[in-house]
Amino acid sequence: DPIRKEAVEAIKKCTGAGIKVLMITGDHPLTAYKISTDLKLTNTYDDVTTGAEVEEYLAKGEKAFDEFVASKKVFTRVTPLEKLEIVNSLKRQGEFVAVTGDGVNDAPALRTANIGIAMGSGTDIARETAKMIVMDDNFKSIVNGVLEGRVAYSNIRKIVLFLISLVRDISSQSFKSDFIQFSSVSVIPEYDKSSISEITEYDKFLSK
Repeated sequence: DPIRKEAVEAIKKCTGAGIKVLMITGDHPLTAYKISTDLKLTNTYDDVTTGAEVEEYLAKGEKAFDEFVASKKVFTRVTPLEKLEIVNSLKRQGEFVAVTGDGVNDAPALRTANIGIAMGSGTDIARETAKMIVMDDNFKSIVNGVLEGRVAYSNIRKIVLFLISLVRDISSQSFKSDFIQFSSVSVIPEYDKSSISEITEYDKFLSK
């Protein structure tokens, strides 16, 4: 399929927002490399690997495989199980993984990812397996959704911090009032002028 014009800008926004974008495909390495360079996803063939190399590093153990996955951006000629292993590796590395897909072969990775995103025009199994469906089949819509989510999260965080600050201030004022009232009843039952003067001065001290 031809590259959508807005895809390049969407990937640029992801990079600026600290989101890593990887390509995992069954296409030939040269085809995938051409597409990835057009998308400004990579500019060197060293970022490209194949399913054969994935299998090679899988056999070396989790540590070697995780280091290998971390060093690549474009994975080509991969099987559904290899795609699944790549997702598991990213999760082991502490990444919050979102996977997009539209085919039956994407289902294992869609299910294993932190959030699976299926295309609206995709297969039934992809849409049923995913946690979210993008009805317009546009990567830009996913990026816009992430940005909207971050704005909502930021606003909620600000409100929570404001409420915590408000409750703290109210509790502090309530404590001062209760302390003065307790002092007035217990310490100076006769309300002599000297004691009242002392409490007034202490109240000024607490108010600072």
